[in-house]
Amino acid sequence: MSLSSQPVSPAGAPAGSSSPSSFPLVLCTGMLRSGSTWSFNVCRLMAKVIAGREGRPMAATYLTREPCEKFLATQLGRCPGPTVLKVHEPGPLALNALRTGAARGVSTYRDPRDCVASMMTFTGRSFDQAARSISAALDLLEASAAAGNTLFIRYEDMLRDRAAHVAQIAAFLGLSLDAKILSRIDQLTSLPATQRICEDLKQRPADKLLRSTDDHRVDPETWLHDNHIQSGRPGRWRDELTPAQASALQQEFGTRLSRMGYDANSERA
Repeated sequence: MSLSSQPVSPAGAPAGSSSPSSFPLVLCTGMLRSGSTWSFNVCRLMAKVIAGREGRPMAATYLTREPCEKFLATQLGRCPGPTVLKVHEPGPLALNALRTGAARGVSTYRDPRDCVASMMTFTGRSFDQAARSISAALDLLEASAAAGNTLFIRYEDMLRDRAAHVAQIAAFLGLSLDAKILSRIDQLTSLPATQRICEDLKQRPADKLLRSTDDHRVDPETWLHDNHIQSGRPGRWRDELTPAQASALQQEFGTRLSRMGYDANSERA
């Protein structure tokens, strides 16, 4: 798997596409706990701007694998306006939509060891459960890379220059958005803005939120959870995993770590 923060050259919409919007169908994929909710909200806000310009409806939501496949089976090429789907497990139809250019993907990735540490805190899963989840996520990342038409964003790079990656997403999607709009989108998806939403969820009435399978409070617009924000610090696995756990992940992910550009050394600082 070769990932780059530079986009694969996107194909145009399929011949005969009836989609009236200049905004492509966007699939926000990526590894669990790698900033995929951030990329989803960046794309969601861009879709909102384009929908307003064109006077069209927009849709932005999270779908699990089967609902996403059902949606694509019936609605691909028929979306009445800008549409953004957050899907962690793209199925055959989703991957084919990327392959043919019927959709464009924005996919985030992160040091898998940090993803495991974050999953354990976020969901309360055991080390083995979290490691299996991230291993499966890496398989799906490779499938997205093979499908093409996807912009890959490295979590650690995004943290260093969020605004540059917001602009990169707009360019990849072929959108003409001025600097003020891009700056506002960056502002609305920043860590302080995200933290405010997460804090608000803790006090929000039950009829104004959703519940996740882990019984977290979830904002139905941004899909942020009440406990979404943790340290976000790259390299957190060195402090949070035991030496035995770090060594196990080095065995599990060693080759992939090197290919993704991460130091495969399992020793903690």
